[in-house]
Order: sequence, then C-alpha cells, then structure tokens
Amino acid sequence: MRTRGGLWRNRDYVGWLAGESLSMLGTSVSTFAYPVLILFATRSAAQTGIVAAASNVGSLTTLLLGGAIADRYSRRAVLIIGAVVQAAVVASVAAAVLAGHVVLVHIAAAGLVDGAVVGITRGAARAALRRVVPGEQFSTAMSQMWARDMGVRIAGPPLGGVLFAASRSLPFLADAISYAAAVVGVSVIRRPLGPDHDEATEREPLWRSVGSGLRYLGRHPYLRFVAWWAAVMNMLGAGLMLLVILLVRARGGGASAIGATQAVGALGGLLGAIVSGAVIRRLAGRLLVIALGWCMAAAAFAMALIHSAWAIGPALAVVTFVAVPLNVVFDTYETQLLPDEMVGRVTTAIDLAASGLRWAAPLAVGFVVSATSESTAAAIWGVAFSVVAVLVMVNRSVRVLDQPIEAIAAPASTST
Repeated sequence: MRTRGGLWRNRDYVGWLAGESLSMLGTSVSTFAYPVLILFATRSAAQTGIVAAASNVGSLTTLLLGGAIADRYSRRAVLIIGAVVQAAVVASVAAAVLAGHVVLVHIAAAGLVDGAVVGITRGAARAALRRVVPGEQFSTAMSQMWARDMGVRIAGPPLGGVLFAASRSLPFLADAISYAAAVVGVSVIRRPLGPDHDEATEREPLWRSVGSGLRYLGRHPYLRFVAWWAAVMNMLGAGLMLLVILLVRARGGGASAIGATQAVGALGGLLGAIVSGAVIRRLAGRLLVIALGWCMAAAAFAMALIHSAWAIGPALAVVTFVAVPLNVVFDTYETQLLPDEMVGRVTTAIDLAASGLRWAAPLAVGFVVSATSESTAAAIWGVAFSVVAVLVMVNRSVRVLDQPIEAIAAPASTST
C-alpha cells in the first residue's frame, strides 16, 4: 500500500483530512462555546465545571465498547452514523439557545451524549486511518494532522468568540453543519477500511473481545507506561485548560480574550508540529516526557502570578510546543506496535486510561476556585505537575522510550 509521490497524492488521505478538518473546526467552535455559554448564563464556576466534565464522562463510558466495535463491524459505517448523531445533538443545543431555554441539565446531557459518540467512534477513526496511510508514512501523517489540529485550535476559539458575540446559537449551528464534511470525508475513501464482509472471521463475544484488548495492553511495558502517565497528565491538563478560561475572565477578559488566549496556546502547538520531525530525530521520547512535565508545572505557576489576561497565552504556548512532538511519538509507537485486528481495542483501552480521571479535573477546579481563588488553584496545579515530573524522572519504565521508533515492529497478527 505504498503511495508514490507522498501523502498529498494519496487521494483517500487528502479526502479524509479535508472532511475531518472542517468537522474539527466546527467542533472547536462549539467546544469553546459550551463552558462559556454556562459561565455567562450562570456566572458559576462550579456549573461551568459540570458542563466541561460531561463530554469526558460520556466518552469514558463507551471507549472500550467502541474499540471492540471498530475491530468487528464496518468502521466506515461507525464513523458516518456517529457524525450524524453528533450533528443532531449539537443542533438541539442551538435550538435551545434560540428559544431562550438554556438549562444546565440539557447542556450537560448534550455534552454527555456527544462524548459517548466520540468514545464509540475513536477506535474506528484510528484503525481506519491506519488503512489509509502506509506504515512508513504514518509519523509524517501524524505530524501533519497535529499541525492541522493546532491550526484548528488557533482558528476555532477566536471564531467561536466572534460567533458567540454575534449570537450565542451560532457556534452550535456551525458545528452541526460541519458534521456533513465528516460524512463526506469518510464516504469518498475508496479503499476498504475494514473489517468488511470479505474480511469476516469467527468473532468472539463482544465483552471477551474487550478483555483481549486489555490483556494485550497489560503485556507491553511501553503501553502500560503510556496508560498510567497519560491518565494523570490528561487529568491535570484538562483542569489547566478550564483554569485558563477562569483566569482570563477573572482578569477582565471577555469571550474574545478567552478565544485569543487559547489561539496563542494552539500557535505553540502548531510550531511544535512543524518541527516535530526534527525534534523526534534528535531527542529521545523519554526526554520529551520529562520536559513536558516541568513545562506544565512552570506554566501553572506563571499563570498564578500573571495579572494580565493577555499574558496567559504565551505560557500555554510553551506547553503545547513541547506536547505535540511527544504526542507524535506516542501515536507512531502505538501504530508500530499493534496489528490491524487489535488497533481499535488497544488504542481505546489506552484512551480509557488517559481519560479515566480527566472528567474529575474540571469539577475539582470549579470547586477549588469557588472556595479559594483562580490564582490559588493554578498554584495547586503547579505543585501537582511538579510531583508527576519527579515521579517520571525516577521511574525506570519510561526508558522504553529511548528505543528508536524504527526499532519497534508490529506483529502481522495476534491471537486473542
């Protein structure tokens, strides 16, 4: 499945990338708008935290099921149906805003359902992408997709702020429409995404299939390390992102300032994606893991001391600049390690671990800020990041990332 002329001549990949990029832009706009809608409607940090946590809880409950589904049913159908359901959910929020009936329970439920669909489709998306991109080009594709993600994050929050300022329903209407691009992007892929009828094999029971993915994860030291480290760092990172919103508002910034701050942070990630190839060639993954921990600790302490809303963005940019090359390393290592028939189950098992504590962070931030202040919460987060960084430095299992990516080979098949 080698593609001559590079990825940009791979029409399946280009179609996938275009459709998913437009859909992600819409999602970025609505993701920005969800907590801001509740914050401006209720002025409650605690209720804002509930809404921010809802989507994470939804995906947490369906990730393992979604991985098993991706390895036994048509990935193309899973991705198309998921996009249609998400469009309907976000359209219901737009309708509620237009009607003037913004209710916490409805907004939180919408986030919960949307997150549940993300959990169902995430394994199918990763496994389908592996069918579209040749293995030797996967690290390049991941760098390009991370650059795309950061570009969307740069454009999405300011666009969300502008749309929100014009009408609070517009960010959600835009997201609902954008899901059509995701449907088209998947539909135009010509090659089979698997597992289709001509690939049918004897299927074990669904939940036994889930267990096979968990056992595969448990047998690999590298995968185990990623699981526990990502669980802690994603939890703290989710809290830090909510803190950014609360800190900017506490320092007098409105919706536009919040969006601009997030865009500056994403700009750091875009730069990190651009240089990720050079970084990965020169630095071992272990050094990137250690560097990210200390960068996040420094950023949290800086945010606690910064008095200007506009100065928060550069601190966030440093974090994303380091995080993106590390994520490229993680994604590529997983692809090299996993056989096709296990991609959905194992990657979603890792995602479950990575997201397992993430839902708690926005709740904790909301209540800590309510009891103390935004600056105090940021300082507490800085201490937490420092503790994780020290633990990584003394943990020997992280040394598995010193192995070159090209030395890691995926088996052609596996028994379950």
